[in-house]
Amino acid sequence: MQPMYPGMVNSPQTELASAITDTDTTIPLLDASVLPDPPNICTIGTGEDAETVLYTGISGNDLTGVTRGFQGAAKAWSAGVKVARNFTAYDYDALRQNVADHASATTGVHGATSTVTANSIVQRDSAGRAKFAAPSASDDAARKQEVDAVQTNLNNHIAATTGVHGATSAATPNTIVQRDVNAQAKFGIPTDNAHAATKEYVDGFFEEGTWTPTLAGATTPGDHTYSEQRGYYTRIGNVVVATFRIQLSAKDTNMAGNVSISGLPFVARNASGYRAGGAIAAVSNITLSPAHTQYVLQLLPNSTQILIQTAGGGQPQANISPANITDSTVIAGTIVYHTD
Repeated sequence: MQPMYPGMVNSPQTELASAITDTDTTIPLLDASVLPDPPNICTIGTGEDAETVLYTGISGNDLTGVTRGFQGAAKAWSAGVKVARNFTAYDYDALRQNVADHASATTGVHGATSTVTANSIVQRDSAGRAKFAAPSASDDAARKQEVDAVQTNLNNHIAATTGVHGATSAATPNTIVQRDVNAQAKFGIPTDNAHAATKEYVDGFFEEGTWTPTLAGATTPGDHTYSEQRGYYTRIGNVVVATFRIQLSAKDTNMAGNVSISGLPFVARNASGYRAGGAIAAVSNITLSPAHTQYVLQLLPNSTQILIQTAGGGQPQANISPANITDSTVIAGTIVYHTD
């Protein structure tokens, strides 16, 4: 940038106090106070041959440290020649050049810098970068450090396999499902058709197992001796299929009341008028009344005892009594029924 020197309002004039040569560097004036403080420039003379000088000091009414011929030719001047701070070609040229230089400047303009400097204009460095202070307001410029932190958190979030958004394998309401170390997860008891089913709920629809059938009297069950006593069941939903086989080796003579096969694994449906039946697969050493021709199995509501009855011959069904049972009675069959 070219030096630019202050002017004086209305450019007041003074005069040379004495004659000077073209090499004098101290110029005496009648009143130096009409000129600006040094360093500055002024013109000697008023015509086309005026000389512009640069002075660096004022001592009393003398200009000191003068550069002669700063613009125009240095010459000798007589006393009384006018001296003033006029607008010069140098002033115009310096202004024009400085404006042009400022317009084309790419660094250091108005104190611009790439460093973290408060209250300064941002200047990119040689790599096209600029530094900023850590942001605090939402509209402050973010730095690479803040962006990288967000990216790191995002990468960690993407790579996370546990605890994401509070995910859990427990049956916790309003949470995302997270498989546990065994790749399993728990759910609440389903109540709607669209709910995920639990193992407990599914197992409730299908179950297999064994049961122990016994011959029992309604009044006194009896404590028989068995050579065979087996029972199997399959439950699908609320339907139970139970098979059995019983063979006595000794009958308890204390048995009393209608005879049934007891010990079913599930209680029959508790509904008025409900009846379930089955089929006899094998039977021996159970006496029939003279009028009956076949055996019947019947299960009453809310019961785990299968009644053994006889029927046929146009006669009503009748329960078997202990008198029909022997020490070697064998009976096997299947019952199908509903449970609640």
